Amino acid sequence: MPAVSVCIPVHGQWALTRACLEALRSSVPGRALEVVVADNASTDETPVELPALGRALFGDDFIHLRSEDNPGFAISCNRAAAHARSPMLFFLNNDTVPESDWLAPLLEAFSLDARLAAVAPLLVYPNSGRVQHCGIAFDPFLRPCHLYEYFPATHPVLCTARRVQALSAAALMMPTEFFRDLGGFHEGYVNGYEDMDLCLSMRRRGMRLACVPESRIGHYTSRTPGRFDRETANAALFRQRCAALVRSDLHRHFERDGFALRFTAWGAAHAALSESARHALDAVAPATLPELEQALDAAPLWERGYELFAEAARREGEPERLVDILFLRAFLLPSIPALEALADVAAASGDAVAERSARESVASALRILANPAALRKRMQAVCDAADRVRDAGLAAACRQWLAVSFLAECKP
Repeated sequence: MPAVSVCIPVHGQWALTRACLEALRSSVPGRALEVVVADNASTDETPVELPALGRALFGDDFIHLRSEDNPGFAISCNRAAAHARSPMLFFLNNDTVPESDWLAPLLEAFSLDARLAAVAPLLVYPNSGRVQHCGIAFDPFLRPCHLYEYFPATHPVLCTARRVQALSAAALMMPTEFFRDLGGFHEGYVNGYEDMDLCLSMRRRGMRLACVPESRIGHYTSRTPGRFDRETANAALFRQRCAALVRSDLHRHFERDGFALRFTAWGAAHAALSESARHALDAVAPATLPELEQALDAAPLWERGYELFAEAARREGEPERLVDILFLRAFLLPSIPALEALADVAAASGDAVAERSARESVASALRILANPAALRKRMQAVCDAADRVRDAGLAAACRQWLAVSFLAECKP
């Protein structure tokens, strides 16, 4: 019997599914894998091509589940898991490309920790080698976020296993019987939040979850049409079911890794360098693009480094690299000036997608800033909650933001 049943929900996107299956086959020889593909009303080549390719790659260890409806991720995965015969389940999106040697580290992790309920590989954007997912953390307002997204995958903070509150089901492994005992994914969600709900159910039973960075899988992310159509309803259901189980831990990860918690003017939490680390980097700033690129890979939160890189890219006529670096700065160290600079450069270079995204982010920030009293009230509530549990680091970050906000309002 195969050790792992890989459950892959698909809706069209045949080219992605084919590449995923071929990568699974080439990365894991022999009969270690059973592959169960839940084909949800695909109207492209999938219904015709999938059965033959699956049998050619995996023989009798391939199962094609054809449905004439598209019920969404949770129901689709539950259907696939019901047909699984292996002791371990591995839920996998079809927009992924497993790298070599991804399986063994995940299985080994379970043997090292009896309380481990689920593990996930490090998910990486294939075209950039940067992190898409190393676990889900919750910010001081209890909003979920992908920890260290867009950090270089080789950065030291990503080189050891990390316990987290939740993991993405884009690539999620857990024991089959435990999944069934939990009742599977809650089927009230439609393409979102069902993985976090499941993970918090595991933690409620005293179990642990971890990202295992020795296992790496490329992930193109959210290629399914309508992926975010139910985002608001999913978020409301998640709050109803899981609000009491969630803990703010984003700043705890930052503290562990030597970073500081900072807030944007509109209250978004992000990581920042310590003052000593920033001063040390500023003092030895390199000048050439290759040197700056290397320095920013090592220190992706170095604000001055992005400014120097942008200046050098303009000087050397590298517009595409300029868009890329300004995107990273705006994502990792968000501010309205950083977003506006990205929008302007993207517009000048003809990158309409990056321009639109940046301008939408600016508009969203300005809407929040238009009601400063409500924003201060929310931040004060977080500060008071941090004081009650004696979380000095979080309380200090909130007070710093409140002080800066007050001074900004006092300016004529």
